[in-house]
Amino acid sequence: MPPRKNPDPPPSLLDLFRCPAGYRGLFGWIAGFSATADFLGPAVEAFTETTPSQRARAGQVQIVLFADPGNPRISIGEVPGLAHCGVVNLAELPFRLMHAKIALLGFLDTENPGTWMVRAIVSTGNWTRETIEESLDLAWSVDIYAADLERPEQPVRQGCADIAAVHEIFVWLSRYYETSLLEVSGPERRNATEIAITRCSEWLGQLRTSAGRQKPRVFDNREASLLEQLPVLVSKFCGYEKRNYLCMGSGFFEGTAAGANSRVPTVLRSVVETLKGQAGKNQYLSSGPEVDIVVNVTACQGVSTQFEAIRNAGWSIRAATPPEYMGPDQRSLHAKFIFSAKYLEGSDRCSSAWLYLGSGNLTGPGFTSKISRNGGNFEVGVVLPVDGVTWSTLGHFLPIDFDNDPIESSTALAAGGDMPVRPPPFIAPPLPLLYAEEVDGELWLRPAKEPSVAVIVLNGATICTLSERGYHWIDRPPREVTISWKDQEAGATCTAVIPIVDACGRIGAEKQLDHGNLSDAWGRLADFPMLPADDQDTEAGRTETRGAKPGPASAETETTLYIRSLMELVEQVARKQTLLEPPDWELWCNRLEESLIDVASSEAVKAACLLGLNPLSPLQAAPFRPTFAEDSTTAHGQRYEHALTLIANKWGVDHLPSIGT
Repeated sequence: MPPRKNPDPPPSLLDLFRCPAGYRGLFGWIAGFSATADFLGPAVEAFTETTPSQRARAGQVQIVLFADPGNPRISIGEVPGLAHCGVVNLAELPFRLMHAKIALLGFLDTENPGTWMVRAIVSTGNWTRETIEESLDLAWSVDIYAADLERPEQPVRQGCADIAAVHEIFVWLSRYYETSLLEVSGPERRNATEIAITRCSEWLGQLRTSAGRQKPRVFDNREASLLEQLPVLVSKFCGYEKRNYLCMGSGFFEGTAAGANSRVPTVLRSVVETLKGQAGKNQYLSSGPEVDIVVNVTACQGVSTQFEAIRNAGWSIRAATPPEYMGPDQRSLHAKFIFSAKYLEGSDRCSSAWLYLGSGNLTGPGFTSKISRNGGNFEVGVVLPVDGVTWSTLGHFLPIDFDNDPIESSTALAAGGDMPVRPPPFIAPPLPLLYAEEVDGELWLRPAKEPSVAVIVLNGATICTLSERGYHWIDRPPREVTISWKDQEAGATCTAVIPIVDACGRIGAEKQLDHGNLSDAWGRLADFPMLPADDQDTEAGRTETRGAKPGPASAETETTLYIRSLMELVEQVARKQTLLEPPDWELWCNRLEESLIDVASSEAVKAACLLGLNPLSPLQAAPFRPTFAEDSTTAHGQRYEHALTLIANKWGVDHLPSIGT
């Protein structure tokens, strides 16, 4: 359907993280040149529909970030729910810059755990606040729902192929980044992070199957430059036809080589010549097309110094113009795009139109090179047919305004400065995390494996004692700790802040709720599979039981009330879990363990021990369990019984007889 004269504004980059109605974010992957906490904090909040404090208590990674090493580390304390993975070995990276800007997000139906949606995003902008507030950028996304796979028509197969291509890129990138935070599960218990990744991976496997042999529109420069692949993609997805209009925009252009002022910039010339092709073969542009170059007038590198050569070629240079919906504020062009179409006399329709957008600037490293250590960045883009766009509305989608005349003088342009110097690279520390273990009332921080260099763990200014058990921690369990080590090559002392994984597999988690409060424990279970509401730890007047805390009374009466409150909790758990579905069961068992272990020191549990009965025993009975976990003959039943055994051990009731025996 052709767009209206004044179409609605497209979603912002932040909007693309928001959940569809009736869904919640489960797990996502992000890759980018730059990323900042002031963007990713709201993005994770929009994706999960939870607050930072909710995510901090849950200790679950819900988005993983692969950024260029020059991007400063964002800790899990700054953005709970985010794992910013460092590069393992800078010398082994196969590219000059990690410049791609892509995301892959998995959403789960809040009512039906078997229903899902996956979204892939290709952006020209970084994951920063600047992108949505100061820049002119573009983004494309595609959504595939589980129900779409029941009718795998061509548009569905195409979306599946595009998403599968983005996923394959993340699998490839993960070879070069430290991903231990995503793999902290024990032999008998997977944590929430790994469960989420597994579920998303299952969906992605279904998408790959549905894609069949469909080629993706998403492409990258691992095997060949973006420019080399461009004509093939235009031909396949947009048709073999000569267009007579071409528009090229970029946030950064190549600089001017010595003595090159009289020549059109190499990359721009290469794009035009490649699309013109050879006589009778691979011709996607007419011999004398109208060509527009869209620029930042204050920073357009070689376009400013080679202005006359560009004009002599018959091309026009235009200032990037924000669409009306962005308001009057000035914005700088950061988008990288190529748009081509056929202009038909007397028609407003952009005929046979296509668009490239992506991370690759119109420079040698960005657009005409494949990846290499010294010459080629890693770039990702997408080529799309553009249907229904008109010349009068093109400026709503691209930063161009035909009502403004082209720039007539080089004095209106400036080359701008060089690329800003990047901070020291963020390399994964020798210890990416530590496991917290309590032994005989003392807390130890244990490395998962022996580090390659000697590592010091700091508690403030104090160096923690190291023994065979790990690092001795004299304080309440931390969320993160500072470590220090010596870089042998640089001869410098390095430091990093790394997360702590607790006994339940929670990553960088805040201290859980009051250990003596059963109602708080139920609060963490009641809203499952959602995270507990933010007021669970702040509501005034919260008490030991669901009713009033026992006042002055006999010891017998007080014990009776505590036991009653504990059995109410058992009854609530049974009622809740019998209604659950298999996809949520493993995560439920985790939540049950975490919530009930945290009340092991409650007065109610102490009262149960004095009574000499195991208050958890009713939960072993089949009527208190869902049919798919009724006994130990199923994996679901085994996982559940393992959870009950662990809780009973922590409560100290595992040796007590069952109720009713």
